[in-house]
Amino acid sequence: MMGIFTGKTSVKQLGGPLSIAEMAGKTAQVGWQPFLAFLALMSISIGLLNLAPFPMLDGGQLLYDAWELVAGKADSDFHARAASKSGLLAADFPVPAGLV
Repeated sequence: MMGIFTGKTSVKQLGGPLSIAEMAGKTAQVGWQPFLAFLALMSISIGLLNLAPFPMLDGGQLLYDAWELVAGKADSDFHARAASKSGLLAADFPVPAGLV
């Protein structure tokens, strides 16, 4: 992902649901083992992405919980709302690039 921002990677390498469906179809034509391996890879990738520390993902909730554990109190509502808005922007930023 950083390669896109530095110019080392083309934006054309990004893909969305249609690219995933196309790749799943290609792996299914090869055989059931490559297809299951592709599904496992997609599942692991989505799981790791879900652990990213954006407020609306599970990683963000883990970050809030860790902050509460260390600080001994919950974060203020103002900070929680601001973090959620910034996390929404950060999570939605790559979406238009994937549609190109």
